[in-house]
Amino acid sequence: MAFDNLADLKTELQKYRGRSDTEFMERLDGFVALFESRANIDLPIRTAEVNTTLTGAIGSRSIDLPADFSSPIAVFLTTYGTEDFLSPIIAGNYELGTTNGTPRAWMINGSKLDFDVPCDQEHTFKFRYRMTSLDLATTDPNWLLTNHPNTYLYGCLKEAAVWSRDFQDADAYESLYMDAEKRISWNESRSKSVAPLRVDPALSTTGGYNINSDSFNGVG
Repeated sequence: MAFDNLADLKTELQKYRGRSDTEFMERLDGFVALFESRANIDLPIRTAEVNTTLTGAIGSRSIDLPADFSSPIAVFLTTYGTEDFLSPIIAGNYELGTTNGTPRAWMINGSKLDFDVPCDQEHTFKFRYRMTSLDLATTDPNWLLTNHPNTYLYGCLKEAAVWSRDFQDADAYESLYMDAEKRISWNESRSKSVAPLRVDPALSTTGGYNINSDSFNGVG
């Protein structure tokens, strides 16, 4: 099974559902869009992980999120020529500073990336995030369609079956999609499994457990 582009996918949807009437044909793009809105959240696609440079304004703790933002991964302060990891916090659960300074923590607050303190200079940041990468209407084909066409097919067929009120088929396609999603998640996780576990610096200080040496600091 292979689809070269959106047109091929829509042709396959017609074949599977056995329909080519005008009403069904007019909704094909909608089925694809509904699937993509779900898959952009469900699927841990490595090609959707990107970096961008952000610059803070003096006296402000907020920066607009990128237009294609889906979910955050990490933020690094790069003002001083190094990449300094900033700690993620939850909006509303952390006491924020009011004096301008160098940010040490960040949060997602609505459509903004917020910091624990307002910037005391035009600080620069590397923001790594997951973007909404699946949109065949603008990028045809994409990574998922090329490498996992069955995922696209099952997801779109589920949407088409729901629209047709064929809930038995919808359940069957949902099961097939979930199986494909699990396989992608497992395969994607393998590319990250070689990365070493990040150690909180606090655990390497005196009196803490040092995961690198498998012992408590200060204990022979």
